[in-house]
Amino acid sequence: MGKKKNKKNSAKKRKKRNPGSKSKNREALRIDSGEVILNTPIDKLIPEDIDLDMLPKGDNLIDFLEEIIFSSFLIDEPEFHCILFDPDVTLQEFLDVLSENDFDLDELYVLFEEENEEELWIFVHITANRLLNKRIKDEILIRLDDVWLRATDDADIELAVAVSIIREIIDRTESKEILAAIGLIQGLVMKSLLIGLEFSRLMWELEENEKANIFSLQNGENISGLNLDERFAELEECYPGLIEYLNNRFDEEGIWDEGLEALNKGELTLNLFSDKEIVHGIEIFFAANDKLLKVVPDDKEQSEEMIKKFYEIKAVAEEKVREFVDRLINKNRLQKMIKRLNAYLDDADYDEWFAFLMMFKEYLTQREPEDIRQLSFELFMTEVRQAIKNRDLPIFKDRPIDLSYWD
Repeated sequence: MGKKKNKKNSAKKRKKRNPGSKSKNREALRIDSGEVILNTPIDKLIPEDIDLDMLPKGDNLIDFLEEIIFSSFLIDEPEFHCILFDPDVTLQEFLDVLSENDFDLDELYVLFEEENEEELWIFVHITANRLLNKRIKDEILIRLDDVWLRATDDADIELAVAVSIIREIIDRTESKEILAAIGLIQGLVMKSLLIGLEFSRLMWELEENEKANIFSLQNGENISGLNLDERFAELEECYPGLIEYLNNRFDEEGIWDEGLEALNKGELTLNLFSDKEIVHGIEIFFAANDKLLKVVPDDKEQSEEMIKKFYEIKAVAEEKVREFVDRLINKNRLQKMIKRLNAYLDDADYDEWFAFLMMFKEYLTQREPEDIRQLSFELFMTEVRQAIKNRDLPIFKDRPIDLSYWD
């Protein structure tokens, strides 16, 4: 991704630059992507609880509203310090955008030079459009409420008015493309991207000598000659709130992984799929097993060819199961799954898993459809594996075949 000396020099420049700085291209984006916002009557942009006498008049009011909408100044408020898009995902999406637009990734760091700012913000806008989801939008709205409360307590009228207006616009806007043109959101994407680049650089240095997970190395260990405590302190100074974000993410990942592991082990049972559906999945593997036996006789020793054939047949079976689950997961089915999760949340027997169930419910309500389908497939396979292990369904009475090796 470019020569190391270019990385270093560009990094210094990035630290000095304001993520919300303007460019000719950003002015163009105001017209293209912010057209709906700017064409909305002014009285519809201003919340009812704001005294109009406090606002500028005429053209000054337009300039005032544009500055609020398209400036990223709010990301410097303490309430937004630990609000980020996932830095790793942001970086990957950004790189995908560059590749799709035939940008040479070897010139990545050149893109951050001042003369390339217009092109950079085009890519940031496209990336923001891809990353936005209900969860991050709701989180931004909550933080705006927090800023507004502090501003009113401090009698900071200008800040309170600005926050009220931008909150009203974000809350009311459904279009991701329009939201992606808002300065606060673009600023958060840019900050997340820069952190993702820093993580990538640090990971590369760590992996020179050994594999390491960036989120499990915040304990000051000296690894490969790097003092991680010192490095994270430097990042925290550059991006206040980063350590809090990482700690929160680490805690969430631990809860999520623990819950999924409990499902796999049968320690937690959600029964999100019916016995009839589980039997259909098992029948797919029975059919795959029959096909394998026809290709590889029982008396034949295991060979590389047989193992290869096994994995080919297994892959086809799993794809059939995936297609079956995809057909099951629609809007009505998701509502039923959420209703069942709500019942578990109210059940004292599930208190131990309350945090995981809340995260699971949030996943089903806020993630993209393809993510939900993938998770549903994994959960279905978990219930199939448990049924194969327990052998407590009627289908096993007629078919005493051991399917454990299909796991």
